[in-house]
Amino acid sequence: MIKKSVLPKQSILDVTLQHSGTIEQLFDVMKANGLFELPIETMAVFYIPSVVQKDIVDYYIKENKQPASIDNNDEGAFSNGFSNGFL
Repeated sequence: MIKKSVLPKQSILDVTLQHSGTIEQLFDVMKANGLFELPIETMAVFYIPSVVQKDIVDYYIKENKQPASIDNNDEGAFSNGFSNGFL
């Protein structure tokens, strides 16, 4: 198991992709960290069970890229006039 730091604005998807190389590891990462309801922003480090797509992980390392897709100003899918009357 690999222990990785969570950066500001990183989502669980970002961390999973960056450090395991695939989103397919999402549920394994959530299980390894006891997460199914807790927002990732409350965590300083994350455990990655294994690297699946090493070429993708190596790309993030080589290019010094760290995905961070959380937008604190985003109101979500049901904003900006979207009708949620079907709920």
